[in-house]
Amino acid sequence: MRNIAFLVIIIITVAIAVSCNIQEITGKKETEKTAGEKQVTGSIETPKVFTRVIERDSEDILNRINSLEESIDQKLSSLNLNVDNSEVIKQIEDLKQAQAITSAELVQASKSSKDSLKMRFNQLYAAMLAVTIAILAILLLVYRYLKKFIAESMLISSHKISPEPAPVVSGGTNGEESPIITAINETVKGLEAKIADAKFLFDPEKSVRLDSAQKALASSLSSEIAFLKKAGYEITSKHSFITAVEKVNDKNYSEASQILEDIKASEDKYAPAYFLAGYIAYVTRKYDIAAANLKTACELDPKNAAYLISYGNACLKEKKFTEAADALKNAVELKPDDASTWNNLAHAYILSDKIDEAVEAFSKATDLKPEFHEALHNLGLALGKLKKYTEALDAFEKAITAKEDKHESMYNAACVYALLGKREGALSNLKKAIALDPAYAAKAKKDKDFSSFKADEEFKEITK
Repeated sequence: MRNIAFLVIIIITVAIAVSCNIQEITGKKETEKTAGEKQVTGSIETPKVFTRVIERDSEDILNRINSLEESIDQKLSSLNLNVDNSEVIKQIEDLKQAQAITSAELVQASKSSKDSLKMRFNQLYAAMLAVTIAILAILLLVYRYLKKFIAESMLISSHKISPEPAPVVSGGTNGEESPIITAINETVKGLEAKIADAKFLFDPEKSVRLDSAQKALASSLSSEIAFLKKAGYEITSKHSFITAVEKVNDKNYSEASQILEDIKASEDKYAPAYFLAGYIAYVTRKYDIAAANLKTACELDPKNAAYLISYGNACLKEKKFTEAADALKNAVELKPDDASTWNNLAHAYILSDKIDEAVEAFSKATDLKPEFHEALHNLGLALGKLKKYTEALDAFEKAITAKEDKHESMYNAACVYALLGKREGALSNLKKAIALDPAYAAKAKKDKDFSSFKADEEFKEITK
């Protein structure tokens, strides 16, 4: 607003100056006119003096002077001292318009500046609020871990805790126990109680497939173990194993493997550590390392069926079929109601060319689990090798009933029907198998089991 006032004052000053200039010009012209009139008047009076002189010399000169005086008179009379100030007025109007536009621009600029300042203030306020919240969160976290840090520092600087969880460590004066030492001892007792209840952490089948609640407990135990380790508590292989289990369930196999290697390097021959190391190697497809670790686990704990099953499966991958059969046979003796283990044992027997034993093992698996379509299919294959086609066909039909899209069993049933000379059953099953997997059409053309169908038009139509 101050700038606008200055601008108005300047415009008024310019207008006054222009007006004064016009008056001065008009005044000058009026003065010139008056002076001219005086000169003219003088020239009228003067000729009388001149004429007196000139009359003495020449009448002609006098006439010429009179003519000149008349001419000057006429010119002076024709003078019109009229000043045109329209251009000045126009400039003043232009200045007024410019002043109005400038005033509007200044008002708009002032408003924009005000809005910009308001927006910046809001941004600054939001930033300060965010920083305040962040500081409060940091302070909360610091407070949360401050007691633990103080406990660690004081305990480490004072003494080491005994590896035995039960005895209470005294750290106070006048026979009184230090609150920090009491807290540490309580943590040790509580940890051992929790571990005793968490038997699933040491179950080979469950420990590698923890649910969300079990993972949370494992993580909590691992944190307490890490704290006690810093405080000087002697960590055993059992405690380290719990931390490794947590890492395995997070699929952090690298850190888990390092922990397990440390356990294996100790004098304590801890079977679960070898099992878990074997499991990690198996899932990462390092079957030779898996077999070596699992073999040691079985030697340390020969009555553990899970160790034997895992070792047998690793041996199958390594094509060590005799070792696999021996391990899996021992496993089913310890765990006779496990259909999957019987199925795997049967595979080991087939690959060891022990077909009769394989049939017996597959039959046991299907008895335990009648809808076990994989075992039923494998049983049909084993019976087919023994040329027991009727029994093999029965196994394949049961597999198809258990799983309607079991195209492998459909094709093999078609082969058995063909070998038995049952054309309708052979073509029907072959047609179903090809519908699910067209690759069977080319396979059937080369399969010796369908040699009697080479001239059959329907067979040709199905396999074209």
